[in-house]
Amino acid sequence: GTNVTVNCLHPGMIDSGIWRNVPFPLTLPMSLIKAFFKTNAEGAQTTLYLACSPEVEGVSGKYYRDCKKAGLTNGICDMERAKKLWEESAKIVKLGASDPKI
Repeated sequence: GTNVTVNCLHPGMIDSGIWRNVPFPLTLPMSLIKAFFKTNAEGAQTTLYLACSPEVEGVSGKYYRDCKKAGLTNGICDMERAKKLWEESAKIVKLGASDPKI
């Protein structure tokens, strides 16, 4: 093995600067919804957990949300869709036949 672990995560909805340029019709609803968003520090917790926690040492290929292993939707696990996404992505980035296969 490579001793490299790779996991994915969703930090949640975070009240970061990304929301400051929301178009006018959405400003009122966004101001109400943002009350339920995480702070930047709260949003970083799952990233820190995966980087530092001994609980996930050696765990790889999983998906996390709120510092817990989370399930994936059926659409994500559809191998036919995954293959099509890979093929389209390879075309866009002009991945050649000599490039490594994943």
